[in-house]
Amino acid sequence: SLWYEAFERVTCVYKITGWESLKPSLYFGTSLTLPTGISAYSDRVDNSFDITGRGFYRWDANMIIEKTVYPFSLGWKGSYGVHLKRPVNQEYGNAISPYQKRLGDRSVSTFSAAYTWFLPRLDMITATVSHTRLEEGQSTFDGEKDVNSGFEKESLGLAFAYNSPLRDWLIKLSYNQAESGENYPRTHILSMGVSHVYSF
Repeated sequence: SLWYEAFERVTCVYKITGWESLKPSLYFGTSLTLPTGISAYSDRVDNSFDITGRGFYRWDANMIIEKTVYPFSLGWKGSYGVHLKRPVNQEYGNAISPYQKRLGDRSVSTFSAAYTWFLPRLDMITATVSHTRLEEGQSTFDGEKDVNSGFEKESLGLAFAYNSPLRDWLIKLSYNQAESGENYPRTHILSMGVSHVYSF
């Protein structure tokens, strides 16, 4: 990934004093997803439980807009990705007639809102709610569209994060639920992460 910050000063403020204090943070980026996992087109697949990736390169253009007026924060993240075409000559470890395949273009849009509580020792707790819409177009086989491919989904998320007074520890708990969609299963995802920054 490669990112560019389109602002010179920190845009987080504690009080609105004029138009300048309403300026958001803008990030522009690009990323390349590599097919490093085991896909359905690998020779190491015996069943669907072996699959850890999709087997395609994808190039994304990304943008993030954020604004924080403590204790409130608003944000939007969007990306548009293009999958690169690849030759396929086997599926699930079995040889097949060769063909060219390309997955459909992908777009993702996420809106989020957060509130931060400052605790007496200057540690922080932040609660975030988010809404995400994901769409992927139809795949092509030798240039012909597969009408049964492509998918879309909408999901809601809720997250809580604790940040220590020295900002060296971060503990995050999140829950995400896929509410609706097409060609995509409803999912409930609960995750927890702990990170620590070491200073030398």
